[in-house]
Amino acid sequence: MPNKYGGAFMQCLLRCAAGATLALAAGCASSAASSSAIAAASPVPAATTTSAAPVTLTLLAYDSFTPSAGIFDAVTQETGIEVQLALGGDAGELVTKAALTAGTPEGVYQVARKGYDVMTTPLAGSHERLLQQVEGFKRGRAEAGLAGRPQRLSLQRGVFATKDDAQAKRIVALAHEYYKRFDNIKGPGVVKNGLIEPLPRQQTVEELGRNLLVCSPAELVDRLSEYAELGIDEVLTPCGYGQPHGETIEMMHRFAEEVMPHFRQPKRAIA
Repeated sequence: MPNKYGGAFMQCLLRCAAGATLALAAGCASSAASSSAIAAASPVPAATTTSAAPVTLTLLAYDSFTPSAGIFDAVTQETGIEVQLALGGDAGELVTKAALTAGTPEGVYQVARKGYDVMTTPLAGSHERLLQQVEGFKRGRAEAGLAGRPQRLSLQRGVFATKDDAQAKRIVALAHEYYKRFDNIKGPGVVKNGLIEPLPRQQTVEELGRNLLVCSPAELVDRLSEYAELGIDEVLTPCGYGQPHGETIEMMHRFAEEVMPHFRQPKRAIA
């Protein structure tokens, strides 16, 4: 299926590649000229040179992202470089499966069984959905059977180590407003007066609060420990929702002093 978004971007990308190709060709021609000059000064007769062959640039594309026909004509006219497509199916099939099942246990499983690391962000899903994703990753990892390189499962969760309940409620409310605009970026892209418009969310403030790690340091330790026991290797912790910068810095100190020490691995002795 042709990629309806990639025309202008693909042409821009190819112009960059074409420029690099022409520069490389010029460099090779310069080297060839130098070699001919050296050969001419040598008692050994120099080989007869012929005109350079037309330059061809091969673009690797997967069957799920095949460029539309004719979008490279302008590049060829401008640079003289012919563009050929080499299609690959397996990775394209993988991308399609992952896209069609994004965020589902099946999608996580399909990616893990190919030997890839996985990062999941089940922002709108329940805790049960996260458990199913973890199980899908473990199942795919077992089938991949990689030796010598452990596959890693990462989870992204919004974090804020709060000083009291009032701050927690305010930060969650800010996060809900933030994700109204985030949903717009992933969706229709509505902009008004140069600003991204907030869109209504199906997820309530309370539901979002249960999926974020916006809580006291003690509760953060408990919830992060649960993720570690599930087999999640890393937790990515964005913490900006529109709150003042000074409040963020204060929170980061609180997180470093009251949460991080519980997850520091002891240093191994070196023989």
